[in-house]
Amino acid sequence: MIEKLQYTLEKAMLEAEEAFQVSKEKGNGGAMTAAVTLRAKLNGLLVDRKEITINPIQEMNDDALQRLIERKAKEAGVSLH
Repeated sequence: MIEKLQYTLEKAMLEAEEAFQVSKEKGNGGAMTAAVTLRAKLNGLLVDRKEITINPIQEMNDDALQRLIERKAKEAGVSLH
């Protein structure tokens, strides 16, 4: 019978610690920082947040609409000029 695999916070923390130790031994500061960041995120100490503001198009003035169009075109890789 195949046992169901469970990935736990404890297992993730152990793997992050192992990655930190390997990075430290190799003198890889960037990887050490990434491992510390991962451990902090796993423990809820760091949270990625985004602020989202919703403005109905009907309430936007012409300048705001133009900026929106230009931003969306840039995100889509489309040239307006």
